[in-house]
Amino acid sequence: MDDGPIVLPDEPAARRDVDLAVGVVMQRQGCDADTALRVLATITMYRGLAVHEAARLVLDMVAD
Repeated sequence: MDDGPIVLPDEPAARRDVDLAVGVVMQRQGCDADTALRVLATITMYRGLAVHEAARLVLDMVAD
């Protein structure tokens, strides 16, 4: 299930959200950065979100 490269945002705040979410996924799941990005990509595919929106979703979930 490879839909091509993951496009990261150029906006600094959105990029920060992606970086933080990757760190959260890596820590919680015990995986590497590539796998964590694939987790975000899967969320984008199933939720119809941009990768930075998926990152924000992950960050909001762990903030609760």
